Amino acid sequence: MKVLVLFLLVAAVAAGQAGSDLVSVMSKGQKLVADGELAKAQELYEGALRSFPDNADLHFELGMVYLRQRNWAKAIDSYNHSLSVSPKRIKTLFYLAEAYFMQADLERARETIAQAASIAPNDAQVCQKYGQYLSAKLETRHEGLLQLQRARRIDANLEHIDFEIGKTQFELTDFQSASGSFETALKKEPGDGQAAFFLAETNARLGDWERARHYYDYALDDNYLDGATYYGKGRALVELADFESALPPLQRALAMQPSLIQAHFQLSKAYRQLGRMSDAGREAKLFAAMNDRIDTSRELKGPEEENAWKHVQPLLEQGNEQQALKYLAELPGSDSSSHGNSYFLLGVIYFSMGRKEDAKRVLVTAEGLSPNDSRVAAYLGMAQL
Repeated sequence: MKVLVLFLLVAAVAAGQAGSDLVSVMSKGQKLVADGELAKAQELYEGALRSFPDNADLHFELGMVYLRQRNWAKAIDSYNHSLSVSPKRIKTLFYLAEAYFMQADLERARETIAQAASIAPNDAQVCQKYGQYLSAKLETRHEGLLQLQRARRIDANLEHIDFEIGKTQFELTDFQSASGSFETALKKEPGDGQAAFFLAETNARLGDWERARHYYDYALDDNYLDGATYYGKGRALVELADFESALPPLQRALAMQPSLIQAHFQLSKAYRQLGRMSDAGREAKLFAAMNDRIDTSRELKGPEEENAWKHVQPLLEQGNEQQALKYLAELPGSDSSSHGNSYFLLGVIYFSMGRKEDAKRVLVTAEGLSPNDSRVAAYLGMAQL
């Protein structure tokens, strides 16, 4: 009996010592990470794991070090080791999903965060991350929007949640709803130039060029200084008939991003209205020459849209325009109340095939169905030019 008591006492002391050692390692490792000493933290955790190979916390912390080092493969391995010991830890699943996402493995990222969401359906950050991953693909974008909206209902103060909702609504062409979301995002974070830019883009899609110009200026004032922002401002000024003021931002857009060939088209319009016919002709020639070298099917962004283009082109080559329209109208994200978007996409595909007359015919129909869609006007202008 005395031997048993002595054994239990020694075991308890040893366990206590081991626990104390682990606490010390964790504390020291977290301080090293905070100080940016990632290599030393990695060495510390790897050494501790030789003594405690089945400790879920050590594997998790090592995974966090690898994640900060952008070593996605090793981070995934460490998180999976941690989950093998403690399979329902939300935090580990959350960061494992992020590591998969950073490795461009969207399917595993989504599956992993779905596990976390099934365990903790009311965790706002998990819902937000799940919504982000679902929104990355066209076919699950609606479901992603629902998850983002759920996350906002749980916690309206989540970082960037209104912007992410607005961006998803924008990608689903629900521009009216997107406008409200971006406005809310800007109220929360007045210095968010990206939110201002997308609010400008949304107003441009809605044909409200004065508000679009205002928010392009807002974005530029907040140092969101890329070619697309300058192009947007120049385009808005052309639409507002302020042709002289449109020239500098359009020229700046091309200096920053020469691939913005639409800026040549807008410059041509502005110069023509200003009576500078030689300059207008030069820009029109540049636009035409560059446009012949650009695959305009890139208007269909993302792998799902590219697959749609590959599906529709053979139908058009066989003369099955109605089948092509039906296919485009049934794409996820298409507005069932209006066929304007499907006619627009059909026009873009005709344009990319070099069938300019068909493109003009279809885009005229799209313009009648969606008179305030700036994309339709831009492509119709290119086809007519």
